[in-house]
Amino acid sequence: MSGKNFQITEAAKAMRELRKLPPQSCAGMPDVLPLSAITIHGVVFQPRTMSEHHVHGLTKIIRNQGKVTPVVVWPAGEQVILLDGHHRIEAYRKAEKTDAIPVEYFEGTADDALARSGELNTPLKLPMTTEERQNFAWRMETLGDYSLAEIVLKSGVSKAQVARMRSARRKLGDLAQCFGTWAAARKHAEEPEERGSDEWKERQAEAYADKLAKAFGNKLSSNTELAAMAFHIYFGRKLPDLYHQVGELMSESEHQQAADEVEDAF
Repeated sequence: MSGKNFQITEAAKAMRELRKLPPQSCAGMPDVLPLSAITIHGVVFQPRTMSEHHVHGLTKIIRNQGKVTPVVVWPAGEQVILLDGHHRIEAYRKAEKTDAIPVEYFEGTADDALARSGELNTPLKLPMTTEERQNFAWRMETLGDYSLAEIVLKSGVSKAQVARMRSARRKLGDLAQCFGTWAAARKHAEEPEERGSDEWKERQAEAYADKLAKAFGNKLSSNTELAAMAFHIYFGRKLPDLYHQVGELMSESEHQQAADEVEDAF
């Protein structure tokens, strides 16, 4: 092994620099921060592979509610460094709501921070599917006396969807608690599917995304070249239509990011 040229990893280099930063007290620090004030050292503090499917679900909740659970940050030196919440941060970016991100603080050394980031990511966190969120919202609607805003906040379902659930519950009366799923309740209450509406399209798209996530995990999102090849084969002559529709769905910031990446490639 003496003849080989070994180099330390990028994570090890970053950790050396982080150990030089003096830990700071959290006393008096604000409970919300702009994204520009949060430093991300993903090479050290992000043990999970980024799941685009999870980011999409969080983005929808942020657009509906304005926020999700606080991210955990570590103040050190002149920086406030993200320990846990990389998916949430990316979702705030995609939702274009980056001015006031809720935060919780962790005090300690760089080694304490690294251990804490691993601890926070140890539990098996699986995001709820669209169907699971809808069923949870229906459960809240039928089993408790929650406001519409509370159900939206806790379930991540849109206000329009909860309003439909409320209408179905009134029609069903005492029978509402006999249905454990929103699909069954909606069918029995004869709530119209509104096939082709924006809500219907979004629900169908999320159901397809759930199936893709179950079938492929991160294989498609982590290898976009293979994903593009697969879509090229699958869509065939319909590929230009797909290209156009994806462009319509992208936000201005996503269009700019794509343009910047193309420019960097040349």
